[in-house]
Formats: sequence, C-alpha cells, structure tokens
Amino acid sequence: MKMGKGKGEGKGKERDREGFKVKQINGLEDLLEEFEKHCYTTAIVTISGGKEVFTFDMSRSGNEKVKYGYEPLHEPFIKVRILRMLGDYGSVGIIVRSFLEEKHEETGYPYKELRGYIARMEGEKVMFKMLPVEDLYWACNTDPATGKKIPPEREAVYCGPDGIISEKARIKFTEPGGREFEVKD
Repeated sequence: MKMGKGKGEGKGKERDREGFKVKQINGLEDLLEEFEKHCYTTAIVTISGGKEVFTFDMSRSGNEKVKYGYEPLHEPFIKVRILRMLGDYGSVGIIVRSFLEEKHEETGYPYKELRGYIARMEGEKVMFKMLPVEDLYWACNTDPATGKKIPPEREAVYCGPDGIISEKARIKFTEPGGREFEVKD
C-alpha cells in the first residue's frame, strides 16, 4: 500500500510556516538592556503613545537575570507590546522608575531613580535616547491637563545624561545609577 502525504502536509505547509517567522527587529534588545542596567531590585516601566499607556514590572535578585512581569511568559508578551506600540504610534515616551533599598527618613518610602526616554522606529530598527534631566523633571512635575507645576515626589531622584535633580529627597547621588550617596543639609 502506497502512503501519500496527508492533507496539510508537504510544501504548502512549509510555505505557511515561513509566514510565521518572526522578523528580527534591531535595537529592541538594546532598549531592554538599558532598562535592565537600572533595575537594581525592582523597577516599573511605563510606556505611553497616543492615549495608550502600558506598564510592567521588572525585578532582579542578586546577580540573576532580570525578570519581566511575574510569569515566565510575560517577557515575550512585553516585547511584542513594545513593538506594536512603536508601530502604531511611531514614537513613545518611556519612564523607568528604579527602586532603591534606601528609604526616605520621613515618609518611609524607598527612594527611586527616574529616567525618561523617547523611542521610535526607523525602518526595522528601534532607536531611543534618554531625556535631559530638566526635561524629565518638568515632564514628571507638570499637570498634563492644566499645565500647572506640581510638587515633586520627595523620594524621587531625576536622572538624565546631563546630571541629577533631587531637590526634595535630601540626598545627592554621586553619579546616576550609582549606589553611593550623601545626605544634603
């Protein structure tokens, strides 16, 4: 008895599989590495484009690899969502909040370093840049509905490629991302 190919098998099936191959997008891993290097224990990443906002957690224990979300399947979902938002909106704003172990002596809340980024697609490459510290500071401390200035969080340390602003936190980090700090008078 001669066995033939069953329905759905053969060259047509192989062609169908070709359509499902994921296209390599350059730059996404660089963006994620930028987030990871600022995840000391816990970080929250917020991405906004148009009226859409997407937030996810990152965590690290010791020297372990950074964990995205709280389930193993969250990492690929997060990557796809970032790429979809970049495709839908062209560019997105990103805030990374990196929580530190040190706590504010009055509030008891942990200090957090804030960093802002603009990311966009250029062809099939993700491009991103860090916001200057003053732009980040005012973006975080201006009411978007009214344009009025709002007080900064006392525990916030605003970090940019050009320096740090930490007016209310009473601490001065010696460098962005650094673990050493001094108490201000």
